Amino acid sequence: MRLDTFKKWGIKANPFDAHPPADERKRAQLFTGREDELDLVLSHMGQERAFLVYGLYGVGKTMLMKEAQRRQKLHSKHLLTPYELYVTQVPFIQVVLKGIAEELAKAKVEEAAETLRLLTEGSESASVERETGFGAQLGIDSTHVKAGTDGKRMKTISKEGVLDPYAKTKQLISLAAKKDLSLFIVVDEVDRHADLAQVHEIVGDAKILKEGYGASIMLAGHPTNVTRRLLTDGGGTFIEIPLHQMQADELIQVMIRYLNSVRDKRLDDPAPFRLEAASWVAQFLASNQDFTPRLFVLACQYLLDMAAKDGLEWIELEPVRNYWPYVQVKLMQSIENWDRTYHIIRIIYKRRGIREDADLDTLVEILGGRYGDFEAVMAEVRPLVEAGILVAGDDGVRRQVTLSPILEDQYLQKLFATEETPDERTMRDIFGPDLDHYVSVIRSPEQLM
Repeated sequence: MRLDTFKKWGIKANPFDAHPPADERKRAQLFTGREDELDLVLSHMGQERAFLVYGLYGVGKTMLMKEAQRRQKLHSKHLLTPYELYVTQVPFIQVVLKGIAEELAKAKVEEAAETLRLLTEGSESASVERETGFGAQLGIDSTHVKAGTDGKRMKTISKEGVLDPYAKTKQLISLAAKKDLSLFIVVDEVDRHADLAQVHEIVGDAKILKEGYGASIMLAGHPTNVTRRLLTDGGGTFIEIPLHQMQADELIQVMIRYLNSVRDKRLDDPAPFRLEAASWVAQFLASNQDFTPRLFVLACQYLLDMAAKDGLEWIELEPVRNYWPYVQVKLMQSIENWDRTYHIIRIIYKRRGIREDADLDTLVEILGGRYGDFEAVMAEVRPLVEAGILVAGDDGVRRQVTLSPILEDQYLQKLFATEETPDERTMRDIFGPDLDHYVSVIRSPEQLM
């Protein structure tokens, strides 16, 4: 039925995906808004600069940075654009070195290929971290090999070790310059594993790269203490690029671009969504300060699938409103351990969010009886933030974790009326009798055994 409905709508598949596509051409096709931020980056082309992009998880940092790299490459065929995720088991400069070595190795620079071999060969020296918190309890693969984007393991090197990462980074950048190649380096999620003790190192390395080695670098992070300290301790090292929420009309353009990516013929409207229905979803989410484009895309994905299952000719406002309770269930269902998820979101709902000045009893309750600070809570709930169930941000003064704006209070009041995890019958009573039709019923791990 779904495929037949997609064909009737003139689309090949459900295009909505909460994660940025790997294909550069498709990313460029989907990129919407943020032109002022891009103009700021492009205005510094040809100059050595350090940028710091920050905003909520899912606000579009990765899409912005990769689009900035793509557009700069359009202006300069001699630009190399390393992209790495920050890891903490090795020095920051080494993460940058790996990215540079990978790009130069593609350009057939022999010294770069040898450097990459030294960095990635020898699994005995590789650093592996295994999470033991909530992420491990959720059925998520929580073994993180500390490496870059290609998954290769990376040795820890030092001035006294195999090679000096600073000297080698400078050497490779010099080799690139001799070939008339320049560098625009991106390091994403710089605050995900970093702590405050590493801020000084990151700031110092960014200064060295732009002032000493002649490279531009862009970092990205969430509104955390690490990101704030990078700005305050940087002393003007970074050009700030804060990403704020999009307006409702921009979100409708996001919807149109996604749908056009699977259409044979491009349109200027959000068909099969009626404009009234698309506007309702966009305005509903844009009215909440904690919404992100990623949540909007998730909602569109769920709504399109439900409408396709029902074989609708058009997605009107009325069915969208009828589907909305089930969108909420699908969002909460995206994490396997429903009992643990229910426990955490119930606490956060009852307290209207958890802030970094929360009392110890609240933190211990979130952590399931373990002692820890707000940083431990952030690590514990990260899978729920990444799933879109929670939003990690701030209230203008303090960091906080709140429930997703997709989740409506009228349902949450009933859902959290008792401490017991609701069973299937209770879920149908709360969200509607058609729950089984649109959503695979939530079951705890015990029920699945």
